[in-house]
Amino acid sequence: NIAAGTAAQAQLLMEEPRLWEALCAGMEQASSKQIRKECAWAVANIAKRSYSATIGRGPDPRQVLGLVARALKQETFDAPLNRALLDASEVALRYGDELARASGLRENALASHADDLGLLDEFEVLQRCDEAIVQRKAAYLIDADDL
Repeated sequence: NIAAGTAAQAQLLMEEPRLWEALCAGMEQASSKQIRKECAWAVANIAKRSYSATIGRGPDPRQVLGLVARALKQETFDAPLNRALLDASEVALRYGDELARASGLRENALASHADDLGLLDEFEVLQRCDEAIVQRKAAYLIDADDL
């Protein structure tokens, strides 16, 4: 899975015309749960590796947060994929924090967007799940002061 590779490999995927859009559509609209799951893995991995000053164009962080929120609400994925989706949301939220600081803003607009999407509610739900790797990450995201 090239999306699970380096940041440079993730950037190659972002530069491929219409690939990101196809992965997003597959994540939400594929008739097969297995295809939705594989697309979710690719989206999460690309998002986790795409927000850096040394990387070119990354996915729209608002779109990433929306995809993660809808996936967590609508799908029942295994713990490792849920953790990857939480990691992707953290990276997008941290990117929003960097943007806010660079612009001299006090508030992270992406954190407000995540709240509007119900993503923080999904973090609360996942904080009570049976899988420790998901519980801990969700609790961390809820308690993080810098997001």
